[in-house]
Amino acid sequence: MVRFLGPAAATAAAATVLFAGYFPASVSAATLNNHARDLFDASLSWQDQFWDERAGYLVTADLTLPGRWDTRQTAWYSVGLLHRNKGSDAARARRIINNIIDRQYTVPGNAWYGTYQQSPEEPLPGSPQYAASIYNSYDPNWRDFISTAWILAIEEYSSLLGADLVSKMVASLKTSALGALTRVGQDGDNLLLTYTNPELMRTMDVAWLGYRLNDANFTNFAEARAQAHYDIFTYNGFDTFPEYNVPTYVGIDLFALALWDKYTPKTSNLHKYAGNVAGPWDRTYGMDMTQYQSIAGLWIWAAIGRELAPNPASPALAWHVADFGFGHLVALTSPTVLPYFSSTALSRFTAYPGGESTATRHIRSSPSNTTYRTSTMWMNATVAIGGQQVDEIYGFRSKYAYNPAVILFQASPSAPTVSWLTFWAENTARINATASARVLDVVFPGPQPTNTFKWLLGGLPIDQGRSNVTSLEGVPGLPMRVETEGGVQLQSVYYDLDVVVHQFHSYTFVYQAPEGYQGDIRFKFSLL
Repeated sequence: MVRFLGPAAATAAAATVLFAGYFPASVSAATLNNHARDLFDASLSWQDQFWDERAGYLVTADLTLPGRWDTRQTAWYSVGLLHRNKGSDAARARRIINNIIDRQYTVPGNAWYGTYQQSPEEPLPGSPQYAASIYNSYDPNWRDFISTAWILAIEEYSSLLGADLVSKMVASLKTSALGALTRVGQDGDNLLLTYTNPELMRTMDVAWLGYRLNDANFTNFAEARAQAHYDIFTYNGFDTFPEYNVPTYVGIDLFALALWDKYTPKTSNLHKYAGNVAGPWDRTYGMDMTQYQSIAGLWIWAAIGRELAPNPASPALAWHVADFGFGHLVALTSPTVLPYFSSTALSRFTAYPGGESTATRHIRSSPSNTTYRTSTMWMNATVAIGGQQVDEIYGFRSKYAYNPAVILFQASPSAPTVSWLTFWAENTARINATASARVLDVVFPGPQPTNTFKWLLGGLPIDQGRSNVTSLEGVPGLPMRVETEGGVQLQSVYYDLDVVVHQFHSYTFVYQAPEGYQGDIRFKFSLL
């Protein structure tokens, strides 16, 4: 049976993490609880099978990368090797780190300065053969994904690295930070304060270097940025980050906050945080965390064990599986984070408390004005409804990842997975989606930039596979009434002819408003 957990179904149980104080460095096997140790072993042994001894890198588990080997996964792997430290582990880790640093982009004056190759055979970005394209021919966020991991390595395992390699790593991290400081959210770069996960990592990286090198330029930048994060988080009592309820990247947020808490002075602005996970999704790589690998699921594993945590049954069954390689970093930082998970939050991961639940959260969208989004949720034991109200061009919103209006449901008592109905936010800029008891009410205020509105339906049980779905009022396991306003009509229904979103297959229901219509469009889904 599918278990819906916490205040927003299988992907989001409420977990409050408070960060305060300064913890001395040391992560021994004895400090990991049994669940974290199990996660560490499972994640690192999974990465072991991708090791290519001749190349000195891991073969990629992410087929979207521009090459056979994966630099980021290999950098993460190096930290796990240092902790395990059996046989040739430490020597392999040192080889990896040297390989990656030697291929860092070190020429100033371009957007990829300081970041690392995505794959060692990748050509130089900006060349005639390999045009510069952010998140394609180079990924500026990889500065921070690699730097945060190596900060953990330096703090915990410097004796295994040796003084010379530590110095080389610090120099590399400084180059990475100098490149990261050139990112101001302009000229095609989207790194603003509202892009939470790389922003938190960048602030941590720069702060750590500033204190280690006694560099006031780094320290002052990081302290100002930390204060800005705190201000936007705590604005009006909202207690939410702008990149809200992202099952993958909330796990990165926790990792960055754990490093801040443990490896920066207790007087720093970095020690003001309370982080929260709840609500519908600003970004997601799937609808059911038991079908794709999220980093939030790894944190839950470290807290309560693999049997109860919402993860795929094994990496072999997971989409977005490369993030399983982050599991050992979660395990190694779990002693800092897990003491601040409340018992109430953890109980939501183990059993639904019964009855109905509701939640409303507000998320500030910009540090320069008071614009905010409102997320609402209603759920019972077998259905979860979530909606978001947004009146803005959302900075990092992706039509593949943004889910402002969604219904999760258990299509049959024996269904092993979560079924889902979600709005595909291709072109719409303004949405007023509200969840209430058994109702998802979605208004698109006019005028909209499009007169086409698409809803995606997927995750239906295997035994429903031969039953073609032709209407949203005929969804197996989800009896409901669908009402529309604004003259919108269902034009077509098709299965996977348009796009496969994050490798998940779905029906697409295409609704059309009258040509030239400028008024509001409304969909109201009422569960029967």
